[in-house]
Amino acid sequence: TYGRIPYFPQNNNDSISHLGPITRTVTDAALMLEVMTGPDDRDMTSLPEKPEYLTKLNEGINGLRVAWSPDLGYLPVDQEVAEPVARAVKVFEELGCNVEEVDPGWGDQREMELFFWSANFAGNLGHELEKWENQMDPGLVACIRDGQHYTAAEYVRMKQRRVDYYSRVQPFFDKFDLLLTPTLSVAAFPVERIIPEHWEQHPWDWIRWAGFSYPFNLTWMPAATCPCGFTQDGLPVGLQIVAGRFHELRVLQASRAFEEASPWVQHRPIP
Repeated sequence: TYGRIPYFPQNNNDSISHLGPITRTVTDAALMLEVMTGPDDRDMTSLPEKPEYLTKLNEGINGLRVAWSPDLGYLPVDQEVAEPVARAVKVFEELGCNVEEVDPGWGDQREMELFFWSANFAGNLGHELEKWENQMDPGLVACIRDGQHYTAAEYVRMKQRRVDYYSRVQPFFDKFDLLLTPTLSVAAFPVERIIPEHWEQHPWDWIRWAGFSYPFNLTWMPAATCPCGFTQDGLPVGLQIVAGRFHELRVLQASRAFEEASPWVQHRPIP
């Protein structure tokens, strides 16, 4: 398995940010978003205007203020992933960006991420356990069981904690135009495992190796992941590009500039 999908930006809707493989190039991602976004009275989270991404895709990112965080201040990263990502960050300097390595200072939010993940599964699927538990993935069942321990009052308090977290993250993007991080903490591992063998194990918590995306799911900040290199074993490594609220175009422009400077589409997996 390979974590998040190349050039798939997160929209403002949580359900969209968890879709699977869709695009192979930045142009396709921009086209996809033009089709998917815009006003729709059936969706209270939809944008009020129809954005245009394709016409401005190639305007470049020269002069942008770019923050680079190799670990967001708290996430472990395997060295075979950290090195290709660090090399990719230097491309942004070559593209004319002002790059600064930072610890965003937002704190470790994994407790909140685990809470919402398991509570949402408990609410959506918990009623199915009685009938289907013996046919469900054991990790999913463990996740649901954890979520069933939470009360409605705890859920409301955690929603306020999420709002407070957004209030800490949003000012960061007043200072910086983009944030760069690894996409995942690890390279691909056997599909039958939930967590790589060399990491601390847990019945279902894959957030411990996929933690870079969840802060932006929580805050609805747009993000994309771009292929940026390979491990020594030939496994793909991703670079995550994040921008502030409603700056999907900036994410796409940065992804496009990086794609042109470090083309990858010619690479194909070896069967």
